[in-house]
Amino acid sequence: MSAPPLLPQIIHLPLELLIEIFYLATYNPTRNLDSLVLSAPFESIYANDEKAQFSEALQTKYSLALVCSLFRKLSLQFMYEDIWIRHGSCGLLESLKNSKVGSQEGLGKFVRRVSLSAVWFAVAGLRYGSIIRNARHILLHCPNIRIISQLQENVIQDKDSIEDGIPSIDDLQFPLLQRVDWKNPLYSYSPSDDGPSPFPPYSPRFIWTCTTLRVLHVGAGNFPVPWDTQATAPQVSLPNVHTLGISSLSAFGVGLPHFPIALPALRRLVVSRPEALHNLFDGGLLPFGAQITHLEIGAAAEFLRQDFVASLLGYCPNTTDLYIPISSTLPTRPNRVPEQRVAYAVERVYLHAGHTATEPGAGFTYGTSESAWRVLSFSHIASLCGETTRFSRLQKITLCGTMWKEIVVDEQFEWPLHMTRVRGIELVSDDTEVQSLLLPLLHPAADGIELTR
Repeated sequence: MSAPPLLPQIIHLPLELLIEIFYLATYNPTRNLDSLVLSAPFESIYANDEKAQFSEALQTKYSLALVCSLFRKLSLQFMYEDIWIRHGSCGLLESLKNSKVGSQEGLGKFVRRVSLSAVWFAVAGLRYGSIIRNARHILLHCPNIRIISQLQENVIQDKDSIEDGIPSIDDLQFPLLQRVDWKNPLYSYSPSDDGPSPFPPYSPRFIWTCTTLRVLHVGAGNFPVPWDTQATAPQVSLPNVHTLGISSLSAFGVGLPHFPIALPALRRLVVSRPEALHNLFDGGLLPFGAQITHLEIGAAAEFLRQDFVASLLGYCPNTTDLYIPISSTLPTRPNRVPEQRVAYAVERVYLHAGHTATEPGAGFTYGTSESAWRVLSFSHIASLCGETTRFSRLQKITLCGTMWKEIVVDEQFEWPLHMTRVRGIELVSDDTEVQSLLLPLLHPAADGIELTR
């Protein structure tokens, strides 16, 4: 294959300039560690976009490495900053091993984020056991990991394909780890099953005692239940976790003994499964409800079944910032009895209008997805700003995402606008295009317009 026509000129550029070009060409969200550790709102809605960014960046890295030996050498630090342990893990492990010379850390020193594959059956001819065995050794070669993710939820199809004696990663230590996103496969062994499990039916124990961890998102079967039910109950001590995300009914041990939990820094809670709500708090989070100041509702259509927002605010009475995806969340009910008025502490509400993976309104009483979307957008603002609202301390509403531009131009949106003006609530958007559409609506030429519904 012939060299690109401009390659002779490019390779004579200063090395510092080439590295900067490669840095910009391979940019992906992993670089912005501070943002990932803060865990931006509505991550599940933007997940596909971020995944595409990661994939595009990885493809660019591969392409650079194939151009010439100089490009490969200069791009190595970017090639290994974000790795995915799946098929091909044998080659990845060999690269990390061979790069170590004496006491030097090798290429593993560049790794900042690791994504683990949770596929339980043969993948491209490689059995799952080999992937997990490689994962342990790969992780041991990466001393600077900040983020670990296992997000797939594949069901075990054939227990016979699982190899015996697969090493766990329970005992590994990650001194710089700041974020974990962990979902076990939907099928997990129980103590009554015969034979060992490649992964126990709980998250690795290093997660639950990690003193540097700041963000934790957990899914199915994730409480650290001892395999031996007679073993000493584990102490969950996460002194620096400020954000906890729950997307499982059993994340904190349904029907299991309550374990000691210490979450002194917890301030933000993301609940992605409404069925988990009461078990979540009864299972150990109840003492920390008053600490929560930022509460986010996950993008799941099950939140349309009833007023889960009111239930969560009951558990978290000091919430000042509330995040709601409008297309999959039922608006909060108003006060109905004047003598028993409820007043939430919420001062700021963030409403996202982006569609979720589940068709908004499907299977519920709001009708078609398009009508549900508009009805829900108006209904949410009415529930926040109406005369009998429970959000009497509300000061600001932020419309999040580009989808609001289709709503704010609707002539019927004048009614929600009027309600915010009457209450003196600031209405803004985090999207520049939506904000430009809002400005003339927020400051009409003439006030006192009579509105009818």
